[in-house]
Amino acid sequence: ERWGLVVRVLRPFARIRRHPAQPLVPGLATAVRGADVVHTHQVRSAPSRHAAWAMGRAGAVVTTDHGLGGDASGRWRRRFALLLAVSAYSVRTLGWPADAARVVYGGADTDRFRPDAAETRAGVLFVGRLTPHKGVDRLLRALPDGACLTVAGTTGHDRRRPESDYPQLLRSLARGRDVRFRVAVGDVDLAALHRRA
Repeated sequence: ERWGLVVRVLRPFARIRRHPAQPLVPGLATAVRGADVVHTHQVRSAPSRHAAWAMGRAGAVVTTDHGLGGDASGRWRRRFALLLAVSAYSVRTLGWPADAARVVYGGADTDRFRPDAAETRAGVLFVGRLTPHKGVDRLLRALPDGACLTVAGTTGHDRRRPESDYPQLLRSLARGRDVRFRVAVGDVDLAALHRRA
């Protein structure tokens, strides 16, 4: 218990198509029942829909979409009281009614993520998951000759997914160019990469 909140961790017993955002969690319906507000992530994720179904009309389900897309149509849209989106573009793309959506931009710790006069700044930095919709392949194609790029990202977990070949495409596009791939970058190193870019 912290700040008057009780944190319960529910462990998934399986994942739909082994996708990290699609866990099947026993006890979720029981855990949310009776809550005034439940906050979920991704409209189309199994836990979000499970929580929305379990809550029924008893409370409000608020969901954050992280730009992966969701379904604003039909019965599922009506089960969510509010969409918290990462951009106005996401709200438009999802087709969510403007009066039922709020844009909440991602924050940054400006003490850690800020330029440092003692650091030499050069090059371009990409930080994120290496999936096609992030457009890293476009960044590589647009990178001017002589420019340096650092790609700090992770891949999906399921090697059967169509995007599983994406990192291989990125490496082939990077051949012969000043491109560095970094995986599993810790918090301290990540802040340093930002300061140097």
